[in-house]
Amino acid sequence: MSGRKSCEVADLLQQGQKGRVLTEKALNSSIEENYRNINKSASEIIELQRAVEAKKVSELSADAKEMFGNESVVIEKNIKDLKKKILDRQIHLQGAKDCIETLKDLNAEISECDNEATKIRNAIRFKSDYCDNEYNRAKTLNKRYAKNLSERKGLDIEARTMNINAANILQEVIAEKKSFDIYCNSLENMNKSAANRRQANELREQLKEDWENIPADWANKFYGDEYKNISNKVMDFLKASDDMVIQNIAEIKKELNRFSDKLQNKINVWKKEKSEAEQVENLILGIIDTGFYDPLDYNNDGELANKIKLFDYIEKYKATDYKDKFLHDFNIAKNLMRDEKFVDAKKYYDKVLIVADEAKNFALNLQENMIKKMELAKAIENVMYELNYDTETVVINDNPDDGFRVICKAGDEIIDFDNINFIDGKPVVDINHKESAIGDCHKSWSSIIIKMRENGIPMMDVTKNGESVVYNDRKQKVKENSAFGTSMTN
Repeated sequence: MSGRKSCEVADLLQQGQKGRVLTEKALNSSIEENYRNINKSASEIIELQRAVEAKKVSELSADAKEMFGNESVVIEKNIKDLKKKILDRQIHLQGAKDCIETLKDLNAEISECDNEATKIRNAIRFKSDYCDNEYNRAKTLNKRYAKNLSERKGLDIEARTMNINAANILQEVIAEKKSFDIYCNSLENMNKSAANRRQANELREQLKEDWENIPADWANKFYGDEYKNISNKVMDFLKASDDMVIQNIAEIKKELNRFSDKLQNKINVWKKEKSEAEQVENLILGIIDTGFYDPLDYNNDGELANKIKLFDYIEKYKATDYKDKFLHDFNIAKNLMRDEKFVDAKKYYDKVLIVADEAKNFALNLQENMIKKMELAKAIENVMYELNYDTETVVINDNPDDGFRVICKAGDEIIDFDNINFIDGKPVVDINHKESAIGDCHKSWSSIIIKMRENGIPMMDVTKNGESVVYNDRKQKVKENSAFGTSMTN
């Protein structure tokens, strides 16, 4: 027994290498972008907190407390409560930092794995047989690569979740800061009204200012009839006598403040629900905007090649129901957003996000597998060209996912690698060989196999009718689990 072949070890080491690297880059970019966004949200919250901390809030005068009574006490309490609530808000960055540190560890592990791969390749460089130890090392190494990629995907989801939570906290602080400013302005106006009680004209201006500070578009949107009613009251009051203004200013300001508070709370809820739905929508749009490489374009231009959007990419090579499932719930969510039913819309967006993630992972695997097939076909073509065959590579059914075909000619001899594909992760190539009419083939299969192995192609043997045409003296049968299954017909 000669044990494992060096070409089997080489096959293990090169399986899916370039596709995996592309996936690692995409996940690294996503994790780092989420980390930046989390820090950005934290910085914006700190700026809002500094603004609240620096805000000089006047104390209510005795006249204001007497004039507005319990209303002024409620506003003072609201200012105090909101200030504490805003200053207590924080985004815990340690989790995000831990994600980045974990990412560094995963990248360091990849470097270690790459170094181990180099050591294994060096160990088999001058060996053809008895490579069991190196094969087991390569097998263990591939498991480390797979485990590293799985942990990296989990880290991407964790970073994205922290990013969404940070963005939601920021939106809440923005809304609280808006309410805080409104209450502060109301308190200032109360003090002014009390101090200038006998100056009716100034009271009218203050009332008018409070009324104008109410956003008319929002008021009409949510409380049209009530807003029209209170606006008419304000207009009538501004025309009243000075005595009437002085005697009744507190009541109408209370009514106006109550309406303003109710409206702002309504606006805050509306914006919060809308923002939460849009956060998920933007994540979805980012996923479906992800680009993937056509293997032929990638072969020509590398990472500079044009990319194809997610669903266009899948539809180009595979028949799936991802797009139909996506569009069904996505269109429902869009209609709900149009009708401003944001809570229901978010529920559908959450379902759509799951489909989009599944489609993205499907496309990543599809891209990786097609590039593997293309690279194997390209390697075979290069070897045969070096052996002075005229070569031509054809995409089967014009679809790289169906595999590749390499036709090699030397005189009237034709070697047709007519289906270069992967089955269960292993390379499988069917070969049709039309021998020269004079029986003198350009190159022997022994020399072809040696050349293939030298270029890292795991070609074990060529068989005809189940028997080796290379080792015909041994009548060697092709093993069903061969790393590179081949067949030949004349």
